[in-house]
Amino acid sequence: MERLKFFPIKILLGFLIFTEVLLFVGPINYEIEYPGILIVFLAIVNICLYKGYCHGVRKYRSYNNDLCKSGIDISLRTYNWFILLGLLSFAISYSRFNLSEIPHLFITGLTDSVTVYKDKLETEGIANMWIFIVNQFLAPIKFGAICFGIYMWKRLPVMQRSILVVFIVLEVVYWICLGTRKGLLDIIIMILVPICIANPALILKKNVKMLRRLKVGGGILLALFVVYFILSNMSRYNVTELQDMDDVFNLKPFYIAHSPVWLNIAFANIEGYLCQGYFALSKALNSFIIDGYVPWSCFLGSNWFTINVFEYIDPSYDVLANTYMHLLDVKYGIDPAMKWHSLYVWLANDVTFVGVPVVIYLIGKWFGELWMESVFCRNIYAVPLCVVLAMIIIYAFANNQMLSFSFTTVCLYTVVYLLKKINFKFY
Repeated sequence: MERLKFFPIKILLGFLIFTEVLLFVGPINYEIEYPGILIVFLAIVNICLYKGYCHGVRKYRSYNNDLCKSGIDISLRTYNWFILLGLLSFAISYSRFNLSEIPHLFITGLTDSVTVYKDKLETEGIANMWIFIVNQFLAPIKFGAICFGIYMWKRLPVMQRSILVVFIVLEVVYWICLGTRKGLLDIIIMILVPICIANPALILKKNVKMLRRLKVGGGILLALFVVYFILSNMSRYNVTELQDMDDVFNLKPFYIAHSPVWLNIAFANIEGYLCQGYFALSKALNSFIIDGYVPWSCFLGSNWFTINVFEYIDPSYDVLANTYMHLLDVKYGIDPAMKWHSLYVWLANDVTFVGVPVVIYLIGKWFGELWMESVFCRNIYAVPLCVVLAMIIIYAFANNQMLSFSFTTVCLYTVVYLLKKINFKFY
């Protein structure tokens, strides 16, 4: 059972450590002035995440033993409402497109993602504010429809399984039409995490046949994402061959001397995506420790959602002006909208770098509790939050992804989960 309890943190923390090591051993020559400061800080937050998770697992107590004996589930009728409202969410999301142009946008998104991504940025704003608001309220429903559906797959009727597959296809097409790669990685996570929760035998290696299928399927999805990612990067730099990106990255002499150009560039594309946030983090840490710069954004600057909403309410107040993102943009040209900064820099806008390890510890503790609740108590209301916390941890190398793009999802399922903690009845 120890393997089952600590499986997710070993996978997620292992991934983060891989990205951190890649920063120093990969082909890109990042000019980090004080690597010791960065290494010590990353070691502290990694330890806090792991210790927090262990605390959450070991201090876990089922809040209602009678409920946990039979599990906490939702009815198929309730899930039908998720499907219905989820379809409404898709209808509103797709309203930004001319339906006749979707095939063209899809092909363009695959071959020239930068074009559709720029169109997305240009069309976002006040004109589409109503779509943004409605989608924010419906996002938790669509999110739940996919997470709950994967978790409940074995007992879903054929019709609902078919609709769930359509859901996933529509979500994939939507993100490709927007040229947004992050959405595709979200879908992979939203599929794999509920599968692991619903099938503990996979983690315990008791269902070898299904485990083999999951590894093959997950590997294929990940490989397809990497290929799409590299192709989209090529389109963003307007090149047709990897070798043409030779002047995009500052490569280390060792790699130039010992590896072919195409392999270096392919490797550098992946490293650039996974490690650029740590470069911004190093600059922010230097500003905090060396220069004593401590911005405070009044608890509004930790994610794009609160920044955009508050600036819509009061356009005269520039939230970003009181963040590390503004400093890094002005001083180093690190664009807050186009470059990663890591989760830690975003959190530091609100709690300073001194408070970041505390927040990371609490994230780890909550994730441990939710994993125990979903796997051992079979509490279905903990499943979407498990997916959310997994995404927050996975995207720590990038930014505060979940609160930036799924603020209402986090808030709604947190409230629902806490209400179930006191045995609140939903009718």
